[in-house]
Amino acid sequence: MPAVQALSSSTRGYPLQIHHAECEVNFQRLARLLPGFAEGHSRRIGLRMAPGHEETVELRVLERSPYTAELELRQSRPLRRGVRTQLRVRAYLDVRMAEVVGCERSPRLLPRYPYPNDKGLARDEKWQLDCLLGEWLACCLAEGHVLAPPLALRA
Repeated sequence: MPAVQALSSSTRGYPLQIHHAECEVNFQRLARLLPGFAEGHSRRIGLRMAPGHEETVELRVLERSPYTAELELRQSRPLRRGVRTQLRVRAYLDVRMAEVVGCERSPRLLPRYPYPNDKGLARDEKWQLDCLLGEWLACCLAEGHVLAPPLALRA
């Protein structure tokens, strides 16, 4: 894993193969957490972060098309300074990949950013958010418990 971190912080960026591998693993994690997520389900997952502190993560399908599904991953409580994790994820159903396409700070993410920039985003902001998505999903799989069964979206 240290090699991946070194690549992501280099000035030349990260190889596309590593990014695709992360997106493939994120799709598999989503599919395990929310079986049938492509059919319009949502799920609330509880996490015990510290003694006496319970966190809730909600996975919800926002849009569905034949080849993609747009999901939102939302954290119930802010971690610090009122910042709440909220990621918009696009799952590509045909190639079985999932990537972050937006977040609370940037509704639409670009693959790379010039640095410095007005928004204070890192050059590899998208890569970092895809890694954050992977960490959240892995934590939900390892430590989470379902708070309610999957719910179908109402038409």
